[in-house]
Amino acid sequence: MSTEVSIALSDRVPASFDALLARLSHSRFRSRFHLEAADIELIGRKSLPTVREHAVRFLLERLAPANPANDGRQTPWRGHPVFRAQHACACCCRGCLFKWQQIAPDRPLSAEEVEGLADLLMAWISRELVRAGKDPQTYLVPHTAESSPSSSNKTRERKRSEAPDSRSAEASFAEPSLFDEV
Repeated sequence: MSTEVSIALSDRVPASFDALLARLSHSRFRSRFHLEAADIELIGRKSLPTVREHAVRFLLERLAPANPANDGRQTPWRGHPVFRAQHACACCCRGCLFKWQQIAPDRPLSAEEVEGLADLLMAWISRELVRAGKDPQTYLVPHTAESSPSSSNKTRERKRSEAPDSRSAEASFAEPSLFDEV
């Protein structure tokens, strides 16, 4: 049975990601990393495609150069879901990239490698969302307070209680949301 999940901007998780993520899951250190509630909330506010843009930017700024300054200490432990993913996927420093993926630290990362690493990080994030009982597909667009799955029922109930009587001529018309029961 495959644990493959669909992720933003990618039709499928390559088999090489499955193999690497399986190897990483057997590492006592790497397997300790999981998304926390604040990480999931940030993904909800920003969306998976935006988080992927952040991943590419972090990789370009901190890992792409050959022998980056402060190597081994350039990736924070928390503060963004990509940081946790980088540690979980051994994409946190050039030393870890060399150990786990044999990418030599004395040369810059190619654009294809940066994109591939970003895809790997997003595959891990998507699996973590599933692990937390979330559907990654619902994170393809930002969640607002109005559209968040957890707050939609409360918001709709509050709006209905504050709305003018629907029989009055001045009543406003509201289109049903995706979460309204028909």
